[in-house]
Amino acid sequence: MVPNSCNSPYNARRLQKRISCFIQATSYFDFLTNNDDTRAQYWGGMSTYNFRKYSDPDETFATFLNNSRSKLGIPEGVYFVPGNENIYNSFANDVSRSYAGDVINILRKTKVLVYNGQDDFVVNTPGVLNYLNALNW
Repeated sequence: MVPNSCNSPYNARRLQKRISCFIQATSYFDFLTNNDDTRAQYWGGMSTYNFRKYSDPDETFATFLNNSRSKLGIPEGVYFVPGNENIYNSFANDVSRSYAGDVINILRKTKVLVYNGQDDFVVNTPGVLNYLNALNW
């Protein structure tokens, strides 16, 4: 549970505290979605990206990206590595932060196609639809 002080608008070091809270929220999210024991212990071995599968994590997307480097304009010697902790941890402050205002600005100015995996457990289709429909754009 995220401490109530994360929501306090009167904290003297409010910005630093909020950043710390975003990082803490990310660590909770990370525990639920990326912890090696979570899938087996809490989800019964269900795949993170396809709730219809109960097997080892599917990393075929990494193979696809690495085999398509030239078509995607990715330089030689650059490879996609699933679960790169250095990169993920660099974005820890951003993962749990809301970007609804930015999304609204983009949706008001740009035509977009929202593509979502129908069997994804973490970023599920009903959740994405609820999020988009709740935005005032």
